[in-house]
Amino acid sequence: MLSGLLPDEQSPYALSVLEMLERGEAHGIVPHLFQTEVSNGLLMCHRRQRLKQEDLQALLELLVSMPLHKADLPSLTETALYAQKHNLSFYDATYLHLAVMQKAKLATLDNALRNAAESEGVCF
Repeated sequence: MLSGLLPDEQSPYALSVLEMLERGEAHGIVPHLFQTEVSNGLLMCHRRQRLKQEDLQALLELLVSMPLHKADLPSLTETALYAQKHNLSFYDATYLHLAVMQKAKLATLDNALRNAAESEGVCF
């Protein structure tokens, strides 16, 4: 998500996912901490002078307005199994597990997470 919001990191893939969300063609399902983590990433970019203050504010407002369903974290034990099975961080395994549980497609630019999503049949 962060790469779709940052002007110096945008990719066609990330932009297409964001546009689908904005048009209502897709619905985002994220863990509860998602907005906090993306907001922190944006703040770090601002501190490193990659974003101006007004751009930070605009992106935070955009993030809040996105049609994202905040889901409860899946079982920690089951999430750990996904992390171990696919050699993922627990954080990434949370997204994978959530996609599997919700029968949703996982959109990611991370190669390891994308490979795991393909293996589980939930890759966007």
